[in-house]
Amino acid sequence: MSFAKKIEQVLARIEKTGIVLILSLMVGLSFAQVALRLFFSMSLLWADTFLRHLVLWAGLLGACVAAAEGSHFAIDILKKRVPASLKRPLSVFTNISCVFVLAVLSKAAWSYFRDDLETQSALFSIGALHVPTSWMTLIIPVGFTLLAVHFFLAMFSEKE
Repeated sequence: MSFAKKIEQVLARIEKTGIVLILSLMVGLSFAQVALRLFFSMSLLWADTFLRHLVLWAGLLGACVAAAEGSHFAIDILKKRVPASLKRPLSVFTNISCVFVLAVLSKAAWSYFRDDLETQSALFSIGALHVPTSWMTLIIPVGFTLLAVHFFLAMFSEKE
């Protein structure tokens, strides 16, 4: 097994663990919201906003796992109709293209994160605890960066 493949497996394992934790938190918090509304006619004011952001986290981590497993979006008709001799070069070209686009998106997302960090705006408050917007949107630059890493590593794996 190549070094790139080992790194990709470790990253995917961490991402899958993150998804399980996030989905568990989402189910638990959603259940608590429904129970509080049904039985006590109240709710956690911050929970819906938090859940919306957790969906973003789960989605981007899921995209990272899909990229690691090679099950991300692909144009199957192209893959099936391309001669075998061109499959590897086409795969490398698409991976390089994805890395380039994701690098641009990552750069913009990290810039946005830094700006958001400076403003210190609170997304919601739980008592005296103010949860900054920047920490909930951190998944955007992290997700794009992880996706770029997965596509970069895919160029060195022995998949195709």
